Amino acid sequence: MLTTVLVAGCVGLWVTRGVGAEHTPGQTIDLAITLAEQARKTEDHAKYERVLALLSPLDTPGNTDARIPFWEAVALRHLKRLDQAIPKYALADKLSPNDVWILNDWGMALSDMKQEERAVERFHAAIEVAPENTWPYNNLGRSLNILGRYTEAEGYLRTAVALDPKWAHAQENLGRSLRGQGKYDEALTHLRIAVQLEPNSASKHHALAACFAKMKQWEQALQAGQQAADLDQIDPFYQDFVGWVLSQMGRFADALPYTERAVNAEPTNFDYHYNLAFIQDKLHHYSDLAASGWEMIRLQPQNAEGYAALGWAQIGQWRFSAAQGSFRRARELDPHNPNYQRGFDEAQRKLWALYAGIAIVITLLVLRFRRRQQRSMTGAPGVAPPSAQ
Repeated sequence: MLTTVLVAGCVGLWVTRGVGAEHTPGQTIDLAITLAEQARKTEDHAKYERVLALLSPLDTPGNTDARIPFWEAVALRHLKRLDQAIPKYALADKLSPNDVWILNDWGMALSDMKQEERAVERFHAAIEVAPENTWPYNNLGRSLNILGRYTEAEGYLRTAVALDPKWAHAQENLGRSLRGQGKYDEALTHLRIAVQLEPNSASKHHALAACFAKMKQWEQALQAGQQAADLDQIDPFYQDFVGWVLSQMGRFADALPYTERAVNAEPTNFDYHYNLAFIQDKLHHYSDLAASGWEMIRLQPQNAEGYAALGWAQIGQWRFSAAQGSFRRARELDPHNPNYQRGFDEAQRKLWALYAGIAIVITLLVLRFRRRQQRSMTGAPGVAPPSAQ
């Protein structure tokens, strides 16, 4: 019998009492819940797989216990098997309607799938069920931030902070919504609180850094960004951000290793290649820039930026005719970007200057040859110069 619901992290922890003999379905469910809670703290995928192995035999057509599909869904969500998780949440909701934790975690799974509008619906439903619960307010505000609906998000996030002012996630998300509205000073207040509450969270330091960057306070952005990158050396996003900040400060040589690490860690990320190409161009690393341009074209052949990067590299390599072709293609893909026409004109100007320079050199060589020919004819051995005849 479901008797108690406890808040434990981002999901509800159901505690079942009065369990009978060993290996009963109730004990199996309790063991699965315990494993899921342990797995959540360390993202232990093996334990999530064990949760599924325990619960799957109990998930029969006649099952009426909502805990079984719910905890299956939780495990599947953390294993990134989201398409399988969603039907489990729907079944759990059918078996136990109006459960705040089912609705909240279902919304989080939809957000993981980048289905933010559907996630918003679930979070609204969770708030209606349990208006005193902080989690749905925070998650709703987060989804609205992602959708760019910052003003709407602010109201829900202020409620979350009022319900639990020491919850770092809510402080961070409120700071993000305020930053999105340009309320930078107030955003900094909440983001600093978030960092104080969770000083070992890379995302909190990055959110603070991003706010400083919006204010063009680059030194503070760099300091907070480097803290994020130091705390999480696996996620290339933080490395790329530090590289971007350093490039905005004109420190391109310092920026290069950070951006290269991001590209190496996630070579299919177009944005990382774009940032790397920008730095390579500033450093006049034209061979590397050409390689980045080709890789960008391979990743997104319909994105004009790859052809533009290649065009600037070709200009740097004095391959002006080839650069014209690259910028012509970029212009075809995005005719409204004036930079591509500027690149084409630059390549054409330098090509004409090269032709003009070659013509001048040829003319000078011809004149020099003629003068030498004239001197050899007038000063040839056995022939007196005109003045001596």
